[in-house]
Amino acid sequence: DKEACVQRKLEVVFDAFCRKHPTYMSAFEFGDLCRKIAVPLCMGDIFLQFSYVPGGVEGRGVDFSGFLRLVTQVGEQLQMEEEDVFSFFAKAVEILDTDTTMITQLKMRLRRSAATVTGANWHEFFEGTQKKRRGSVDWDGFLNMCRTNLHMDDKENHLRILFDNIDKNGDDSVSMHEIAACIDSD
Repeated sequence: DKEACVQRKLEVVFDAFCRKHPTYMSAFEFGDLCRKIAVPLCMGDIFLQFSYVPGGVEGRGVDFSGFLRLVTQVGEQLQMEEEDVFSFFAKAVEILDTDTTMITQLKMRLRRSAATVTGANWHEFFEGTQKKRRGSVDWDGFLNMCRTNLHMDDKENHLRILFDNIDKNGDDSVSMHEIAACIDSD
């Protein structure tokens, strides 16, 4: 469903730009996001929006629901429909995909976790899992493997971005071979 996809992407964008505090976005972080996706607002406009937030510009910032309200206000200011402005901000995920730092870090943690489980050779984990699972896993299977077998505690939406990165054909299914190849690609 398109709305859920946009919501998930907005969550990833929010998480990625919350650098100072993991669950709050400051005015400066929101300004950075706006600059990166070319929102035609100046920092003065952003500071004005944040002046209505408890603590103001210098406060802790906004949580995710506050972020959504800010995006809605930006849409009103730019005379955009709510659905359009949410989709516009959700496209910032593409910036994160091209800035491969997060994906590279997740791949490294996936490799390390697999090596820990197998005792050094991380390829063995995926080869063994390939045989047990008869080839491929869907999103739920991938998440379960990361949580249960590999004991990864990364944010679910970050793991979803990694899964989508591995799932090149978009069929919501990846093979253990594709996962291993993705990890090897760096």
